[in-house]
Amino acid sequence: MTGPDDIRGVSVFDLDGTLTHRDTFRAFLLYCLIRRPSRWLVVPRLTVYASLFAMGKRDNEWLKAQFLGAILGGMATPLVTNLVDGFIANLRTQGFRQDGLHEMQERRLAGDTLVLASASPNLYVDVIGAELGFDHVIATRVGWTDERLLAGHLLGGNCRGAEKRDRVEALLNSMGIDGPIRAYSDHHADLPLLTWADHAIAVSPTSKLREAAREIDAEIVNWD
Repeated sequence: MTGPDDIRGVSVFDLDGTLTHRDTFRAFLLYCLIRRPSRWLVVPRLTVYASLFAMGKRDNEWLKAQFLGAILGGMATPLVTNLVDGFIANLRTQGFRQDGLHEMQERRLAGDTLVLASASPNLYVDVIGAELGFDHVIATRVGWTDERLLAGHLLGGNCRGAEKRDRVEALLNSMGIDGPIRAYSDHHADLPLLTWADHAIAVSPTSKLREAAREIDAEIVNWD
């Protein structure tokens, strides 16, 4: 007899805190600051930006663009690529949840189409997705100047919340992919995606997501 888990479908994985132990965007920016000490001059400005966000005067998309522009803005493609390569090399050694990688492989063996959907920038999410063997990668896209310098703004908005769900849905519709959808996330910001999916899995969830998981009938798992 064939059960629900034997039907080939789609598995959508969040990155930060789901497949990794921590937020990769903050870790990436810190990695870049350490290796480009001249950029430490922007830290006081970043403190102001963070304060405006904390007071509710700016949103997450604005804050992300400001941090990205302040720390990486104006850098040429080869330099950004070198920083990305070094960051991912560090991430390989201790950054990923082994249970998450195992689950991803299990879903691949089950025949699922694998989608990595992250609010973090495609600068490195695309590389991680390709390295892990995802079929499709959705991430926040960053802008570049005509001279191939990082411009420090986002293209198409922040891939977070309802925006992430909409992008996943648009991808599947455009490719005619049909089947049961499983979605994995640790954060309550992904509730639109988890609620939309046929099977929601809350991974080592935030307190808000743990509480909401009961209401949306999500499975709760704890990954190492």
